Amino acid sequence: MSELGLSKSKRLKGETLVKELFAKGCTFVCYPLRVTYMYCTDNENRVMFSVAKRLFKRAVWRNTLKRRMREAY
Repeated sequence: MSELGLSKSKRLKGETLVKELFAKGCTFVCYPLRVTYMYCTDNENRVMFSVAKRLFKRAVWRNTLKRRMREAY
């Protein structure tokens, strides 16, 4: 199961990194997804998935969508 999941080294975490991503990152929208990305100097890709509460009211659906996006990545 661990080989199919998103490893810790691939997860974007930390308040400063997330703030920098939203401040300096580029964004495009493919409804209902909004993708924000930023080019880094190191060769590691890190991702973070979030789902808007405004579009998907129930936590069950939000968690399902996040899980499916992680699996697709």
